[in-house]
Amino acid sequence: MPNTGRPSRDCHHCRQRRIRCDLVRPGCGQCQRKGHPCPGYRDQLDQRFRTHNVESWSTRSSGRRRRAKYEENSGQSTGKMVEATTAATAATTLNSPSPTEYIPSESWNDHLIPLVIHKLSPNAMGGVFHTILTAIPHVISSTKAGSPMFKVCDAIGRVYIANVTNSTLAKVQQARAYSSAIVAVKESLQDPQQFATRETLVSILLLCIYELLSTPDCYSILASPSWSIHAGGMVALLEHQRGSGCSTPEDRALFLALFSTVQRQTLMTSQDYSWGFTSWIRAFYMLCEAGNYCIVRTVVFAYHCSRLCMAIQELIDIGNRDALLAIYPSILHHLDNVESQTAPLFQERPLRECAIDLPTSRASLPTSIPDSGLLIYQSTFRLQLSMQVHGLLSMALEGSNCTPEQHAEISKAQLQCTKEYQALADRLLAGLAAAISFDKCSGTSSKQLGLLDVFQMMWPLQIIASSPLSSDCERRQARMILEGVHNQIRLL
Repeated sequence: MPNTGRPSRDCHHCRQRRIRCDLVRPGCGQCQRKGHPCPGYRDQLDQRFRTHNVESWSTRSSGRRRRAKYEENSGQSTGKMVEATTAATAATTLNSPSPTEYIPSESWNDHLIPLVIHKLSPNAMGGVFHTILTAIPHVISSTKAGSPMFKVCDAIGRVYIANVTNSTLAKVQQARAYSSAIVAVKESLQDPQQFATRETLVSILLLCIYELLSTPDCYSILASPSWSIHAGGMVALLEHQRGSGCSTPEDRALFLALFSTVQRQTLMTSQDYSWGFTSWIRAFYMLCEAGNYCIVRTVVFAYHCSRLCMAIQELIDIGNRDALLAIYPSILHHLDNVESQTAPLFQERPLRECAIDLPTSRASLPTSIPDSGLLIYQSTFRLQLSMQVHGLLSMALEGSNCTPEQHAEISKAQLQCTKEYQALADRLLAGLAAAISFDKCSGTSSKQLGLLDVFQMMWPLQIIASSPLSSDCERRQARMILEGVHNQIRLL
């Protein structure tokens, strides 16, 4: 068959017999007519990538010399063209790097860690939050081949290749790498020396990111049981440490990255992990520097929002509407004062000076804590709280003993919750769109997102895209950003 300049897609038998293959899968028609089992086709990865080593370098060089000699002997080119071609070929050969100077590596292990670090590195979240998230790639950079973290990175790299190529072989390798990573992490948890080390903690966080990459769509991540299992493992390890691993700035940044993940998990899956939060917060505050007080204030605010959300969810699950009529005034009181709560750090004046702005403030983003990443984090927890209170009030209205006065008061509180929710939703959408340079017309982001960026953004976008309190415009914009982000992570 003539050389078309690209690898043949025909099956192995048709290529050997030099006949045209009809490319029917799983077996071609030519083999079926001959009565032979079709051996199958080349893997797509073999056609996308070429191996460059010492042998291929010398083969390409000799091929250029043969082509130059053929043109000289055939007389198809004029003398000047022959001279130019020969000179160009000689110059290319002389200027090409010799095999001893540059030999590209063929090992997947050599490229794995740089690939994962590149895909994880945050690009959208700015300020302090960027510093916090950067601690994770820094820990990954020190991992060694064969370690549990290395095997989890291998699984992430394999799912990336499978998403890009859609190859059956790549998907099989992805499943094998994930199974190997689970076994390695389980063994490290059973090892007293590796248990609760920062490498083990980051490995479990990376397993959560693997679930994010392997989900078929952007709405099914919360339904994944593996996601909850990995998050529960992080909670157990953090409870074992109790903030003791925060002696250096890098350790504190890593702790905050893991702790923020657990805080989000508390609300995303309605599982209460907050019983250990107070001891962690106290331990971190005792070791942190003055520049980190705004981070501690944000964590404390998120803690109170999550505790109140969990209490409301328990009341909703009980379903006693008449009991809700008796307790809703207390819930509204806690809602009005949640921005001023500083427990478990009551007497710390520097913490009280870092004020949390009200949801309905006119500024597009609050200004008391001048950090976009922390502001998005605060707004997300307050958004969830307003939605939870609105749901409790809706159930209270259905109580059989609801008086007209209670009905009017609850309806007014519902309108206030809706107003707060939509103000926070607008603030979040504006902040997220600006962080990723999102273009509403094309539905794409001009900024390359890292997986850790996506990890922070998925939850608030999913809330706004699915909540009945969102306006049609907010819901449409959230879904547009969410789909654009998900399409990008499929190709990260």
